[in-house]
Amino acid sequence: MLRTFSRFALFLIVFLATLPVFAAPTPTLTIGTGGAILIRGKPRIPFGLYHVSWLEDSAGSQRLGQSLLTDIGIIGSLGFPLLQFNVSSSPIVQLQLDRAAESGIVVIGEPDKRLWRDTEERQGNTATRVTRHEPQVDVWNIGDDINWRDPNRKLPLEPEELLHRNKLMKETAPQSLSYASGVALDAEHGSSIREMADYCGTVDLLGFTSYTLGEDTGIPEPLALEQTVRNFRAVEDGCATPDQALLAILQLVPLASGPQPTILEVRNGAYAALMHGFDGIMGYGFYVEGVSEPTYLPKTDTVFLGALATLAKEIDSLAPWITGGKRSHLPLTKEQMVHAAEWSQPDGRLVIVLSTERTKSTQIRLSELHLSLKACEMFKEKSGSEEFFPLCGSIPFSHNSSLRDSVSLTLEPGQIRIFRE
Repeated sequence: MLRTFSRFALFLIVFLATLPVFAAPTPTLTIGTGGAILIRGKPRIPFGLYHVSWLEDSAGSQRLGQSLLTDIGIIGSLGFPLLQFNVSSSPIVQLQLDRAAESGIVVIGEPDKRLWRDTEERQGNTATRVTRHEPQVDVWNIGDDINWRDPNRKLPLEPEELLHRNKLMKETAPQSLSYASGVALDAEHGSSIREMADYCGTVDLLGFTSYTLGEDTGIPEPLALEQTVRNFRAVEDGCATPDQALLAILQLVPLASGPQPTILEVRNGAYAALMHGFDGIMGYGFYVEGVSEPTYLPKTDTVFLGALATLAKEIDSLAPWITGGKRSHLPLTKEQMVHAAEWSQPDGRLVIVLSTERTKSTQIRLSELHLSLKACEMFKEKSGSEEFFPLCGSIPFSHNSSLRDSVSLTLEPGQIRIFRE
């Protein structure tokens, strides 16, 4: 009998060895060392979009669901890697998720806000009914405007409540990451470093908005770009959690009577975020066609969307430098509205210098940026007699090394210049 058992055990071992091994699916988006964002295992600096599709639920229209389905294809074809939209129990949601997967888009799903009214277990479990059945959603948004104060100075979502939501979500969707967004405000405009610190570490991805363009923002127009720098600096100062991934949420649309932001203003805000330790960008907001919401970016603005897609690719191309380099700010001696940062690696440096001036040009001495004569300029916007460095990949200029300390770099209003060496 023992011999028979041994034969059976041997047969079982051989049989099991022939069965295919099904590994657990690898998450599409993961967080690496220092908060770096990886998509399909590759370090990225993603530029994504908010799709204002929660209007679909309030309208209850299948046609609007079809519009979102079309928009996902447009956004995917332009190469945007991240997209947030409403994920409900509507039958068309599965088609939307399939379309996003086909388009290579990582989905940030926003469940119905009514399901997050309080921290009671029954409400949290209700909210996670959606998350349990949607494994295609890589990231779940579990809180909006988390640190925005009402007139009574009450925080709408305390850090403890956000942690509780995170726990509930992880219990039902352990394969997904959590995301929440707040408002980036410096101390002068109502925030504090302590509050930023309290929220850091409560979710996997933490986003902060900086909407400074337009009269209703309360920011004087000459300081609109500078205020974004100050807001993101407040996040950098407050959020010291080493592996906290940060997303900067930028204004793509007019606020009230304000103007449509230009692509140069969006580019300025994006690089201001990277200079202050953010790991990715989200733009707000793509709208559902047919809904009467004039403040949302129309898909018919193909020129702006095309320029935005080009910007997204430009920023993402810097990922090897920014995700793998040691970042530090470069102190500039004179100009208050010019900012510079560097990312150093054993084999070189990346330097970004950014002007937040709205009307006048500024000059910075090359010596303040510590650039050697081996440096080249990336993404050059124009050519002129004052150019000192060649475009990366082109034939180097021949310079007298003694010129370096006497040459100044010119920045036009709102301009960004990027160098590597």
